[in-house]
Parts: sequence; C-alpha cells; structure tokens
Amino acid sequence: MFSVNLGHNTSHQTEKNMMKIFFTFFIFTSIITAKPLYGDKQVYSMLENYCETINGFPNLLGIHIYNDKEGKVLQLDLEAQKTNQKSSVLMGMKAMSLVGQYSKTPFYKFILIAHYPEPKVPSGFESSAECAINYFVKQEISESSWRKDCLNTGILQRKIDNWSQLNKDNQ
Repeated sequence: MFSVNLGHNTSHQTEKNMMKIFFTFFIFTSIITAKPLYGDKQVYSMLENYCETINGFPNLLGIHIYNDKEGKVLQLDLEAQKTNQKSSVLMGMKAMSLVGQYSKTPFYKFILIAHYPEPKVPSGFESSAECAINYFVKQEISESSWRKDCLNTGILQRKIDNWSQLNKDNQ
C-alpha cells in the first residue's frame, strides 16, 4: 500500500553524514595545522633561546625589534670572527627566519650586524624577511638566488653615506 523508498533516503542520509564528517575533519585539520603566532616579547625570548641552544652559534650581543618607515624590523647583533663571516651570516639569518615567521605582525626585513674584535668595523647584512623565510624555512628558492636577489651587504656604509652634511660635520 505505502511505497517507501528507503534506498533513496539512506543514500541522502549517508551523503549528509559524509558531509558532516568531511566538514568536521577539515575544521579539525585546520586548527591542528595552524601556525601559532606570538608577540614581540615571545619572539625575542624564542630567538634568544634558539641562538643559545645552537652549537657553534656566534655570541649573541643583542636582539632588536622595531618599526622603521617601511615596516617591522628584526635585528640581530652577533660577535663574529672574520674567519667565519659567511657561517655567522647564514646562522643568524636562519635563526631570524625560523623564529620570525611566528610573529603576529609579520617582519618586513631582517638585519644582522656582525661585530668583529677591535679595531674592525662591524658589517651589516639585510634581507627581506619574506625572501629569507622562502629560503631558510620553505626552501622555495636556492641559496644563490637568496644571496643575489635578497641579501644586501654593506648596509652600515650605505647608511653613513646617506647622512646629511650636518651629521658628517659633527662626527
């Protein structure tokens, strides 16, 4: 007398259940894989701890987080030896990339100042934060591409050359 199409109902119910399961799985996966983000104090502490735990890392002289005209900057000051300049730069930039990616407010650039024993003048190195993270963390670009397209050297000399005549006279 009554015709009941249980096959259609069951198929529709199974489809609804599958959608619920998929949606729940998607939300759960998104929460689990989401990258935690930290404030400046936490980034500072994490970077300091990272530098202290890496074997052979140059002596850490300071960490500075500040804003310039273009955005947020993370600066690392290291005590370096002239013989290990390349490894000091790579280790410092890698440390800033690994930790800096977790900042609530993304960094615009990373600066590394390598301080050498007297009477040597410090050397400055600068990289776009995004570009450094693409090399050191995501491994989307090669070291040679990062060096060529992203790493600027001699930034301290460039800053001094850009001083006004008044500042140069007062040295």
